[in-house]
Amino acid sequence: MTMTTPFRTRLLRLCFILMVLIGLTACQISPALNRIFASQITTQDLPSGFRRYGAQIKDIPEAEGRLFIFYTTDSQMTSNVSEELYVYKTVDAARKSYDAWVDSEIPPHAANSWITPKELVFTGRADQMRVACLPGVVNSQSNHACGAIGRYGDTIVILRGIVIEPWLTMADFRRLLEAMDRRIVAAMK
Repeated sequence: MTMTTPFRTRLLRLCFILMVLIGLTACQISPALNRIFASQITTQDLPSGFRRYGAQIKDIPEAEGRLFIFYTTDSQMTSNVSEELYVYKTVDAARKSYDAWVDSEIPPHAANSWITPKELVFTGRADQMRVACLPGVVNSQSNHACGAIGRYGDTIVILRGIVIEPWLTMADFRRLLEAMDRRIVAAMK
């Protein structure tokens, strides 16, 4: 039996469509990205009144990364929290980049201005961790720009928060550090 040209054309189109559909269903999120999404803090970890503002792709040559941003919904004052997560190809690559991340967040020339409040003395289960705050004043209100840079095996996390009471307290930021630590450790299992 020979196929007619219109029938053959339709059959080839159908085969092409099936191949495309099979190819699309075979696409998967990378294991690194799965770990990033499993590790990220959520609005449940933040004080009430915070909402997720957005996320950005932050891939770098040695790692896959994402930035997650949260803001208060209070119109009187804005406090924000952000978290960057990078999963490196190897533990060694993450280890080598850790000091550069610390220096970018807490510049060595200004390191003496950064303090670690007693509430934020924290290492959790990270292989390496640095937590510090830069005191300041905005609109006559005392605040702290706080940050934590941690390395968990092949993963680097940078947590930042503007501590302005009552929107985000030091105790709240401590709870965020603990949640960050818990989530990353759980995602690495």
